[in-house]
Amino acid sequence: MSPFLLCLFLLGAFAFAWQVNLNEQYILDYDEGVFLISARMATLGYPLFTSVFSSQPPVFLEILALAFRLFGDTVTVGREVMIFFSLTSLGAAAWISWRLVRPIAAPLAIISLGLPIVFFRQARIVQAEMPALAFALLAVGATLSFKQTGHRKWLAVGGLFFALGGLCKLLIVPMIVPILFLFVPEPPSNKTERWRFPPIRPSLFPYIISNILIFGCAGLAAILLATLLYNFPSAYDQVISFHIEMRNHFQLNRLQNLFLFGQLFQMEFGIILLAIAGIAVLFRKNPVVAVWLCVWTAATGLFLTNHSPLYLHHVILIFPPLAIAASASVILISDFWQKPWSKLLLLITLFPLVSYGPDSRIRLTIRRDLMALTETVPNKEQEYEVITLIRQHSKDTDLVISDQQMQVFHAGRQTPPQLCDTSYARVMSGYLKDEQAIRASEQARMIIFWTNRLANLPQYRQWVRSHYHLLRKFDGTRGVLKEVYVRD
Repeated sequence: MSPFLLCLFLLGAFAFAWQVNLNEQYILDYDEGVFLISARMATLGYPLFTSVFSSQPPVFLEILALAFRLFGDTVTVGREVMIFFSLTSLGAAAWISWRLVRPIAAPLAIISLGLPIVFFRQARIVQAEMPALAFALLAVGATLSFKQTGHRKWLAVGGLFFALGGLCKLLIVPMIVPILFLFVPEPPSNKTERWRFPPIRPSLFPYIISNILIFGCAGLAAILLATLLYNFPSAYDQVISFHIEMRNHFQLNRLQNLFLFGQLFQMEFGIILLAIAGIAVLFRKNPVVAVWLCVWTAATGLFLTNHSPLYLHHVILIFPPLAIAASASVILISDFWQKPWSKLLLLITLFPLVSYGPDSRIRLTIRRDLMALTETVPNKEQEYEVITLIRQHSKDTDLVISDQQMQVFHAGRQTPPQLCDTSYARVMSGYLKDEQAIRASEQARMIIFWTNRLANLPQYRQWVRSHYHLLRKFDGTRGVLKEVYVRD
């Protein structure tokens, strides 16, 4: 089977696997509910930033809203959008490996990026990280195509893709480092597989600067267009100022962030070993590419280590350079294929298939990932009872508020645009105050306390109790308030 057909087969296999239980609610789905209900309100004509509070740039929500307009606003449609971007990320990683290493490396890049449990789970959870990563990887691939073909149209395409990634989520900022790196080294010639740095000469600088300008202008045009479509002061306040304030509230803990990396790398030790083998091979065959991958990994790792707060879904950013490095290990096999002992080298391609479980046992990665697709939600019966209560006690056009927005979305109801996001970060940073929540809730039919987020607004909670009557109270673990209120 040719590398291209093998890549298509692998992408199809991942796409098929991710369809399992696609309409089920996830264990860690708070942000997912926020994005889904925000996109629904956007389709109803409520503009982002001025009506719908959004702590992320607009492109992902606009893509999600477009999908809802075309196919209906359901959980399945939202997650199919995520699967599309996840497959795009895998395809872009394969594209980079194809050009940077060899075509035969592309299938291994797909396996090495798709199997880590963080990526595999995140592949279908509705959050902004995966679309941002997909666009950023396409930007890397386009810039790499410019480097190998000399066609500057690829620079403009790369700049546009990178801007779209940043307009989904600013988390992809460190990926500008490997892109800028590609403006300098020269690709291999017909005589050698090695990339090299050209000798420093004055005539080189105008060429590099012009390349950066083409890339930058294409990206800047997309960013300027986006700013013209929205209220800039509101967008800046929610996307930039809010995160600055949030960072001030959440203390940076580098040791904790490093511990999270350590846990993930321990779990995915097979892929880490394969990445180390690939880097070792590249340092012998193509040291510039080896350095490039190391710089990419280091820049991303340094950025995430200094990120506060750092959540598990942020860490998918570190896996693409590791996957591409892992794919380079196939050079060993192809270079020594004629040797009698070379067939043993095929065993290194099995490294991504093993992982380290929390029970300190070696596991098959595929089995672990497939089991994750069928995980059940804790207190699932309570969640669906709440959804039933919402449907019984409200009409389609009624406003329903919950600090677990997935409940409102599943029930097919609307929520006040300013309360699409009731996150801990927004409450604790002062971007959602009692008076704001009360004002936004005046026309609501039902209000649900479920995750202790809204319970952190004591005056709001008191106001709800004085204006609504308690319909149902559920048992909550660890002091979590679970109450359903309905207006008389």
